[in-house]
Amino acid sequence: MTTTAADADAEANAANKSTLEQLKKRLLSSELNDGFAEEDDDDNEALTAAMEKASKEHNVNAATAALAGAASPDAAASAGMAAIAATAPLSGKQERVQLYDSKRMSRVSFNSWYEFDSYFEMYMQETFQPFRMRSSCSVEAYRRNQQKVMMNNKNSRGRRIEFPDAAIHHHRIYMCTHAMKARCRGATTRPGQKYRGIGCIAKINVKISPSDNPSKYMVIVTDQVVTHNHPISRDIYESYPDVLLKTMRRNQLNASMIARQPSPKFETASQTQKYERVMGVLNNVAEAMARLSDEEFEIHFGQLQKIYAGSLTDNAQV
Repeated sequence: MTTTAADADAEANAANKSTLEQLKKRLLSSELNDGFAEEDDDDNEALTAAMEKASKEHNVNAATAALAGAASPDAAASAGMAAIAATAPLSGKQERVQLYDSKRMSRVSFNSWYEFDSYFEMYMQETFQPFRMRSSCSVEAYRRNQQKVMMNNKNSRGRRIEFPDAAIHHHRIYMCTHAMKARCRGATTRPGQKYRGIGCIAKINVKISPSDNPSKYMVIVTDQVVTHNHPISRDIYESYPDVLLKTMRRNQLNASMIARQPSPKFETASQTQKYERVMGVLNNVAEAMARLSDEEFEIHFGQLQKIYAGSLTDNAQV
């Protein structure tokens, strides 16, 4: 019968486990403490060095040999712990964080912040990236900073760049909604505290640049990092509260626009009342017909067309 490498590894692991169990029993036994002789500190230091070397090399036999020569209970305890650590898996290699790359912005220059905001909103919806504006600097604050620099540095005089007040912001920094790390302010963790703050590195830097026209400005995307440390998908993106709110507002606006279609103007109040009565009935009929099967719907719809075909033709001629 041939012995394979896997069988040899299994036997070695079993032997290591058996050795560890014996070491643990010896550490817990009271007889171990009575059999030690007093040794100098130099011997204990040598034993500690031998155990550290055995632990780094994951050598159970070396750790066991050092334990056998232990001269004090403390040294024996250290030897036993090193022997146990010798068979433990390597912990120096940390788990690699999985990263998720997304599509970069294809356009990086805009004529205004409004144009950038419109494009950036569509970009987030198409790529499912939840960016939020984390920092910004107004044009007014930028001017104050430039004045301080010019007063403190004579060489910078005459190099001041002016931007129109309509620009509002001089620069913005957009970061992923998961960029911040959770800060624990108490002994317990609040619900949802680990949901957002996971230290995502994705960010977008945008600033304005002077234009040929003094009253105009250009918005330039200066930096793009679109690598996330969390999954990105349509379902995840649409589950964020702010995205849900925007979707609800958009759907509500569309529904209100459909419901508020302009009604025709009539000559008398009686005609208006008749119109409202008929529309009330037809709305109910339309809702009921929409729930029918395809064949039943076509039959009822054809009957309605035949009934009102004459009146519709007369109104069209008028």
